[in-house]
This record gives sequence, structure tokens and C-alpha cells, in this order.
Amino acid sequence: NSPERSITLSGISVGPNDQSQQIVGIVATSSNELIIASNKIRIEPAVSENTPLQGTSATIFYSPNPNSSGTVIITVTVRDNGSNNNLISKSFPVVILDVNTPPTINIP
Repeated sequence: NSPERSITLSGISVGPNDQSQQIVGIVATSSNELIIASNKIRIEPAVSENTPLQGTSATIFYSPNPNSSGTVIITVTVRDNGSNNNLISKSFPVVILDVNTPPTINIP
């Protein structure tokens, strides 16, 4: 079982200065829910269309599911509330290594 990990995102913006009043939302999803469930990925500071990002960085925290291993692609989507050209997605791999768990036995 792996502890929670984090990755810092930087360079996040709404675009040019004339769009500085727009609000940015960030969502991250997993390509394999059996290894890292999307509901076990969180972003801080929490941002959405109702809560604007303060600054230009955020941190993704993720926790692998117990006893899982393999490669997952995490896709991060940043969206502003502009009427066009308002969405960008980037993906990166996360490798969860298998951990050798000692055998157990139950004797009645």
C-alpha cells in the first residue's frame, strides 16, 4: 500500500492580460480506476468555476488503491470560463510498483 503522493502544477493562467477576469477550474482523472480511482485524486487549492485559482500553481494529490500496481495516465484539464479557446488538457504517466507482501496462514 502506497502513501499519498503529490505533483505540483505550475504556469497555470487564464491566458493574456485582457482575460485576467476569467476564472480557472482544474480537474484530474485517472485512466485506470482499479489502480488510482479518480475520486482519490484531489487538487489544492481546490478550484472550480465558482472558486478561482489564486496564483499560477496547484498541487495534485493521489492515492493508489490498496494492493494495486501498474501504470496509470493522469489527465489534468484546465478550463476557464471564456467563450472559446477555454480548455487545455495534459497527461502524464504514474507508475505504481508492485510490493512483495509476505504470505499469511490462518490455523484454526
